[in-house]
Amino acid sequence: TPCDDMPGYSHLTHTYALSADPEERWWAHSAFFYNEPVQDRLLCELLYRRGKLALLTGFPNYIYKATEHSTIGGPEDISLFLGAVHKCNTPHASTELRRLQQEKQRTERTDLPLDPWDLQFYTERLRPSVDGRYREYLSLGTCMQGVDRLFTRIFGVSLRLSPTLPGEVWAPDVEKLEVVEEESGQVLGVIYCDFIDRPSKPAQNTHYTITGGKLLEDGSYQQPVVALLCSFTPDAESGQVLLSMEQLNNLVHELGHAMHSMLARTRYQHVTGTRCVTDFAEVPSNMMELFLSDSRVLSSIARHYKTDEPMPPDLMIDLQRSHNFAWATDLHNQLLYSLFDQRIYSEEPVNISLAMHYARIHFEYNPMVSKPKGPAPFLRFGHLYGYGAKYYSYLYCRALATNIWTHLFYKDPFSREAGMTYRRELLAHGGGRHPRHMMTSLLGEMPGVTSLSETLVTQTIATM
Repeated sequence: TPCDDMPGYSHLTHTYALSADPEERWWAHSAFFYNEPVQDRLLCELLYRRGKLALLTGFPNYIYKATEHSTIGGPEDISLFLGAVHKCNTPHASTELRRLQQEKQRTERTDLPLDPWDLQFYTERLRPSVDGRYREYLSLGTCMQGVDRLFTRIFGVSLRLSPTLPGEVWAPDVEKLEVVEEESGQVLGVIYCDFIDRPSKPAQNTHYTITGGKLLEDGSYQQPVVALLCSFTPDAESGQVLLSMEQLNNLVHELGHAMHSMLARTRYQHVTGTRCVTDFAEVPSNMMELFLSDSRVLSSIARHYKTDEPMPPDLMIDLQRSHNFAWATDLHNQLLYSLFDQRIYSEEPVNISLAMHYARIHFEYNPMVSKPKGPAPFLRFGHLYGYGAKYYSYLYCRALATNIWTHLFYKDPFSREAGMTYRRELLAHGGGRHPRHMMTSLLGEMPGVTSLSETLVTQTIATM
C-alpha cells in the first residue's frame, strides 16, 4: 500500500509473509530486509564509536562496559548462559523446524531446505486452530477486572477507576487508574491507560514513567505516575475491545512493568521501579506472562463480556495450544539475535563486517534454514541500538522470572503469602538493591546460568 508520508514508497503488508506463493514470500522478505547501505554504515559507525568509548574508559570492548553492573556478571557469564540455553533448547527447536521442513516438502514437492521466508508461513499453516469466538471471553474490560482480582489476591492492592480533570489526559479515551492499598485505602500511585488505537498513535506496547516514586523530606512518599500504551481496536459489531491471546499477553506484560513502578518504595526516584539494570528490568513483566500461562489464572480472567460465564475448558485448551505453538523456535530466534548482538559488540572497533557475523552465527547455530545472500535482517533489528550488548537480557529475565515463579507460585498462583514475599523482597526495591541480593532473598540462593537455562526450557514445556 502507498506511504502517505513518503511518495514513491510502499508499505509491505503482513499478507505477503503468509502468501502461499513462495516467490511472493521471497520477494517480500528480500524487499523488507533489503541491505540498505546507509543503514549498514550507520550501524557500523555506532559499533565503532561505542567500541572506542569502551577503550577510552578502560574496558576491553563495549560488552564489558555495558554489563559492568549487570545481574548476570560479565561477558563470560553471558556466553555460558547463551550456550546453556542453546544446548537445552536445540532438540526442541530442531523438532519444530523438521516439522516445518516436512510440511514445505509435502506442499511444494521439493527437497529444498527451509528458507527464512518459509518460517512464518509454515508455522501459521501448522498452528493448531482455535475458535475465533474465544475473543468474546477476552474483552479489555473483563481482562482488566480479572487482573485487578489477581492483584488483590496476591498483592493486597486494587485498581480503582478515577475521574480526570480537564486537560489532565492527552486523549478522551485515556483512563486513569489509582492503585489502592487494600487495608489502609491509601493510594500508592496512578496508571494512565492509553489502550485504544487512533490516527498518528505509535503502534506499540510500552510503559512510560511520568513521575518516579521517592521518599520525601517530610517522611511521606511521592506517588509514582506511569502511562501504559497499547493500540487495541474496538470490534465493529459489538463495540467491545476483544483481545487476541497475543494482545492479552502484551497487556499483562506492560501491567507487570506498571506494578513494578507502583509497588516500589525506594529512597531515590532514579532507582525506582523499572529503573534498574537492564537484565533485571523485564523480570516483573515476564512474571505476569507466566501468571497468564497458568490455566488456573487464565480461567479466572477469561469470562464472556455479555454473560460473565467462564471460558469453556476445551476452548481454553485449544487457545493455549495454539498460542504456545512453536515456542522453541521463537526462543531459538531470540537466542540467535542475542548471540549476534554479543558477537558484533565484542569486536575491536575496526573492520566490522555485519553481514559476515550474521552469516556465521546462522551457519553455526541455525543449520536447518538456508542463508541467502543479500537480505540483511539485522538492519531491521532496532534492539541493537537500544539494547546494544544486552539483548541477552530478554532471555535472562525470562529465566529469572521462571525460577521465581516455580519457587513461589507454581503450587498456588493465588497465594497471598507468596505474593507479599515477591512484593517485599523484589518489587519494593526497584533498582535500589542489587538483583543478586533480591534473588537470594527470594530463592535462598542465586541460581547459576546452567540451572537458569534448564528451568527456562523445562518450565516452558510444563505449561504446554
